[in-house]
Amino acid sequence: MKKYFLFAVILFSCSAFQVHAQFVFTEIMYDLPGTDTDHEWVEIQNTGATDADVTDWKFNDGSNHNLNTPPTNGSQGSFTIPVGEYAILTADAVKFLSDYSGYAGTVIDTVMSLNNTTDTLKLIDKNGIEIDSVTYDSSIGASGDGNTIQKSSSSWIASSPTVGISYSVSSQGGGTGTQGVTSGTTSVTSPSIPMTAKDDGTPKITADIILKNTPITGVDAIFDAAVIGYSKEKITRGKFVWNFGDGVTEETSEIKKMEHIYDYPGDYVVMLEYYPNSYSTDPDATDRLVISVLKQQVIISSIGFDANPYVEISNTGTHEIDLSRFILRASSGAQFVFPKNTIVLGNKKIILSPKMTHFTADDVKTATLLYPSGEVAFAYESALEKIEKQPREQVQDEKIIQVEDATKSIIATNNEEVKSSSILNSSISPENLQANAFNALPESTSSSFGLWAFGLIVLMALAGGAVVFLRFNYSKVQSKADDFEILE
Repeated sequence: MKKYFLFAVILFSCSAFQVHAQFVFTEIMYDLPGTDTDHEWVEIQNTGATDADVTDWKFNDGSNHNLNTPPTNGSQGSFTIPVGEYAILTADAVKFLSDYSGYAGTVIDTVMSLNNTTDTLKLIDKNGIEIDSVTYDSSIGASGDGNTIQKSSSSWIASSPTVGISYSVSSQGGGTGTQGVTSGTTSVTSPSIPMTAKDDGTPKITADIILKNTPITGVDAIFDAAVIGYSKEKITRGKFVWNFGDGVTEETSEIKKMEHIYDYPGDYVVMLEYYPNSYSTDPDATDRLVISVLKQQVIISSIGFDANPYVEISNTGTHEIDLSRFILRASSGAQFVFPKNTIVLGNKKIILSPKMTHFTADDVKTATLLYPSGEVAFAYESALEKIEKQPREQVQDEKIIQVEDATKSIIATNNEEVKSSSILNSSISPENLQANAFNALPESTSSSFGLWAFGLIVLMALAGGAVVFLRFNYSKVQSKADDFEILE
């Protein structure tokens, strides 16, 4: 009897656990375009055999958060979730219902802060038992492009939000495949693309575009692809035609990682076509992905000088950016190349120590941040450079003033010279005229002008002396002529 009783207890316990274990995460909105605050949400589904009550359950995004009973904080519906039905857990029920007007399902308000890079989410019942968990990362997709990540069979994909309904793959292929997603105890290590079927049940080849990072102007947007054949085999060779949506196309003969730089922000449609060989004219599979390219908003925000020539890099945007292979070039020509996976979070900064860059204060009077392509992303002029420039500008201004004052002095001196020459009269002897004229020359007059004037005065003096000498000799000859008498 005791054995039967013990068996019944164990069976009841297992059955109860199985009921609780049927709640799963089905959709996650972790990174919205623009601000994420109070707009994030997750979707859960009751996949069990009976209705379930989530009273006193908790949502965990690193910390446990209580679920607020509807209609608290504008939430709606009930804590009792019918079989097969969905419930939305959101950071702000009012804002969620504003974003998705007309949604009539259960919306439960709670505290929520989802990381835009990677996070682990858990659903915990009132007894502290972990019902479901999922770990995601941004390589899945849905990173700031308006999409969500959604559970499809045993894998996760990125696609347009499907609030309150299950995800289904269209005949055009899947959304964005996923890698590195852990759901419960199952680890998905490679893209899993559900096979679509024609009306007659015949399998079809599918193609899937995978966006590997957040696309930002000036930085390589990284794409991958998965093409699955009739027997679920991976197709790696053939003709693959990419159209990146900005007028650029590229054709390859095998599946490989594609890198493309967008020059301008905006929404672009990326297309992939698979052909079995280079002679084919009709694709066997196609896929399209809408991406939002963001403006690059990383700047050099501060530079130290003297004994601590650090360099501060700030991301003024809301989305993280990968600075892999960016170049920091100092005014001296010294360079620092950012190592792979150097991430700057949205609205955050990093500070590079001179121990790492090996920059000195003289190196970073100015600095330039370059894209991996070598094009300028941002140029910075340090406070030290500005301080050093100011005295040189002042000195230049002083020199201009000195030249202007000297010019005025020369003009004034020449005017005085003209006035002095007007009062000269015949009573002044040639010797005094010569002395006064010479002394009247301004000191500021150039040496060439002084020599020319002196030579002219000497010449005039010599001419005057010659006239006096001739007149004197003529008088003596005349007097001697008067002493002669003409005899007849």
